[in-house]
Amino acid sequence: MFNFLTVALLLPLEAASKYLARLSGWFISLSPGLTEGSKPPDMLKALTKPFTKAIISVDKKLISKIAEADTDEEIAALDGKRMLKKLFSCEPKTNGCTLSDTAAGVIVLIGSLTILCITLMVIVKTLKSLLRGRVAVMLHRTVNGNVPDLRIGSTTVPMAWLSGYVAIFVGMLVTLAVQSSSITTSALTPLVGVGVVKLERMYPTVLGANIGTCITGVLAALAADASKLYLTLQVAYAHLLFNITGILIFYCVWPLRALPINAAKFLGDTTAEYRWFALAYILVAFFLIPIVFLAFSLAGTACFVVMISITLTIALIVVVINVLQRFKPSVLPAKLRTWEFLPKYMRSLEPMDRLVCLPLIANVVKMCPRFAGKMGVEAKDVPVVKVTTSSTYQKPEPVQSSSA
Repeated sequence: MFNFLTVALLLPLEAASKYLARLSGWFISLSPGLTEGSKPPDMLKALTKPFTKAIISVDKKLISKIAEADTDEEIAALDGKRMLKKLFSCEPKTNGCTLSDTAAGVIVLIGSLTILCITLMVIVKTLKSLLRGRVAVMLHRTVNGNVPDLRIGSTTVPMAWLSGYVAIFVGMLVTLAVQSSSITTSALTPLVGVGVVKLERMYPTVLGANIGTCITGVLAALAADASKLYLTLQVAYAHLLFNITGILIFYCVWPLRALPINAAKFLGDTTAEYRWFALAYILVAFFLIPIVFLAFSLAGTACFVVMISITLTIALIVVVINVLQRFKPSVLPAKLRTWEFLPKYMRSLEPMDRLVCLPLIANVVKMCPRFAGKMGVEAKDVPVVKVTTSSTYQKPEPVQSSSA
């Protein structure tokens, strides 16, 4: 929710003023040694190059030529040339290996993703095993605690407001240590579910993880080719400035902190009632909406602006009506004081849950009766499917003491 809100605010600002592009370029101009053609430090290559060269080697110059080719003649001249130099013992130029570039790429992609997922799972499970028992109680007391007030003589200076900023710093350090914000959030999310870490304290920790992953991006940019160092650093700095600006707006301005937190609570409550909503949310938010935006942007600037204007207008009207319904319903016409005048499918997920998801569960139970108990239904009740709704959903109680 933090990322969505920040994008919604900064994307129009960037389109209108080039704020991130200009500011990131200004930061690079402050470092005279980081200009085009300067040699980048081999901080990451010194560690990764010996290992990667033992697995795969490609013709980087050929890749650059293909990317920079402008005419059909240049592309035709490069067509058919092999990018792959070596994949384990397969070397096309020396031992006549017939493995194509596409096949080698697919093998390396699947292998790298598999290793990445396994490593992430092992790290998360290791961290979970460490954060149990008295360690969890200690974390509950320390992570959710506040910075003690500062006493200067008879004067007390409140310092509790610093606690969130300390959490941001901790999240940044942890992410720098493990080189992945996904590991930080994946390890802490279950602790929020069992009540060890409060959601309000998890929020700044995740923001710190966002900064930490941006710093690793800056380190990765330093490993770029000398002629491209200026561009890679500008991208990395723009990513860093994006997250810092979002934190300044949606955390430092404390009344705005409630926006992403309440939005996340709404999604969590909805998922607790309709378990399939999590998958639907991922498909809509990360696939459908980007595809729609891309399609309208390819249709032309005018078409894209019209679509954005209509979308923002409808969203603004809905938000204003919701706020007035909650705080000043008397100023609204009687019909607009609730959304009951709309068809049920426009104001509730219950029709979709009843018409799509419950029959699907019933069919699964028929085919696999042994999974009925795990799904909260009885095989004998099919096709009348019993499900657990939010009325019986119990949120976990937070840990109160060492005995808990």
